[in-house]
Amino acid sequence: MTGQTTALFACYGCKERFLACPECVTTIRVDPVTNRPPDAAIIDGKAVHVSPDPEAAARAVQQPVCDGCVSLRNAAYLKGGPEAAHIESLWETTEDRHRRSHA
Repeated sequence: MTGQTTALFACYGCKERFLACPECVTTIRVDPVTNRPPDAAIIDGKAVHVSPDPEAAARAVQQPVCDGCVSLRNAAYLKGGPEAAHIESLWETTEDRHRRSHA
C-alpha cells in the first residue's frame, strides 16, 4: 500500500491493530448494544442468520475487519459445515480491494 494514505484500525474479529487504506478497509455493520451484526444471533452456541431487528440495524455502525479474519472466514465458508452455516458469501480482502481500486 505504498504511496497511499493508511490508517490504524482495530479489527472487530480479533481485536488486533492493523494498517489499511481507509477507502478500502473491509467492514461489517455491528450493533453496539449487542456487539453483533444486526442479522446475527447466537442460538445453541452457534452463530445463525436472523431477520435483522430494525432498531439494531438503525444503530449499527461500520467496524473494520483485518485480512487475517477475512481469510479465516472465507476458508470456513469454502470448507462448509456447521461453522459456516451463517456465512452467506466470500468477502474480498482489503489488500485485494486496494490493489483493484488503486491500480
